[in-house]
Amino acid sequence: MSGSRSLLPADALDWAESVWPELKKVPGSLKTELLAGEASGRRYFRLEIPGTDESRLLMAGSFPGENLLWQNMGNMLIQRLPLPKIYGYLETDQNGTGDYALLEDLGDRRLDRQFFSATGESNAALYKPVIKILARWHKIALDLVRNSPSLGQNPDYSPAFAYKAEWRYFLTTLADLGLPEIGSAAGEKSLAWLMEFPAYPEVLIHRDFQSRNLIVAGAQVYILDWQGGRKGPAAYDLASLLYDPYVNLTDDDREQLLDQYQKERPEPGLRAVLTKIAPLRLMQTIGAYGHLVSRGLPYGAYLAPALTRLKVLLLTRPDFSEFCSLLDLAIDKAKKLHPSPAAFY
Repeated sequence: MSGSRSLLPADALDWAESVWPELKKVPGSLKTELLAGEASGRRYFRLEIPGTDESRLLMAGSFPGENLLWQNMGNMLIQRLPLPKIYGYLETDQNGTGDYALLEDLGDRRLDRQFFSATGESNAALYKPVIKILARWHKIALDLVRNSPSLGQNPDYSPAFAYKAEWRYFLTTLADLGLPEIGSAAGEKSLAWLMEFPAYPEVLIHRDFQSRNLIVAGAQVYILDWQGGRKGPAAYDLASLLYDPYVNLTDDDREQLLDQYQKERPEPGLRAVLTKIAPLRLMQTIGAYGHLVSRGLPYGAYLAPALTRLKVLLLTRPDFSEFCSLLDLAIDKAKKLHPSPAAFY
């Protein structure tokens, strides 16, 4: 939606002009665009000076504590990792004014859009630079933020955290689909196996490293929405990327990309950790989709593909047969309530 300055909160524009003085030189002619909202609840406005290639994104946030963590962590990570520049941040004051950020405008070429529009290029080739950046993140990000007070604000990834933030979240969505029985003894038995994590070297994980949080600008891939960063297993971010329900990577794609990651950053036992972490990541994703659907947002179409991928991951274990039968019921219900494009299966 395009328009004029009237789209913006008045105090946000006043603040943006203090950070970007060129805005004051274009009274009445500033081009503004309210970008399509995503799942976070934040609003993003593109500010563009007509007749130039100068533009910025203004974020109007609704999560002050989380946004401050995002800003503090971002200022450290951007030293050596490809993140959008943060030109300024205004923390919410006691009157509720503020919580704005002015960001580099990297365009609209999200990785999921590139995936479905790419021609003549293999999926593995499209994702090759993404894997290089993820391996680099895992090599250096923890050292970059180790002394930041923001790091300790997010609990480390652990079985206790996964139980609360992923398994319980997942069960809520299944109950909303009319399947509370998935949290039965069969589910708890399956969960016990998943929660027995092999040992892994600790890195800073992004915790939402998927195609909608990656922007392609020129020859560079940039990382967005790092506010969930915490200590945990590298396999979690790999699971987020390789089993992302927004795109449809093949098993061959995943193997090629996993092999590439291991060449970029060798980690003994990585595949064993991924075997446990990938189902938990999908449970978190399914829980998130259910929450977004409950808010009236159009994410229901991704429920059945995510549930199907979860089932495929667990089918190889005979002790998961009862749990997978319950997943079949969930998939059927999700397809009827929220049809998905055939390309997702």
